[in-house]
Amino acid sequence: MILDVLGEFCSTKELVELFGISKTTWYDLLEQRKLMSFNVESRIVIISRSLLPFLREAMQERE
Repeated sequence: MILDVLGEFCSTKELVELFGISKTTWYDLLEQRKLMSFNVESRIVIISRSLLPFLREAMQERE
C-alpha cells in the first residue's frame, strides 16, 4: 500500500505530507541509517521500501 502511494522513491516532503511527521525526524532517521537513501545533486531520494521495517517497528511500539 505504501509503495502504491509513494512509488519506489520518495522525498522527505512527501513523507511529511503523508505521515505528518516533521522533516527533522526523517533527517534524523536518515542520519541514523534507519532508512536507505541516495543523493542526486543536492536532493536526498529515499527508497520507499526502506520505510517498511521502520513503520513496523513504530506500530509495535504503539501497542
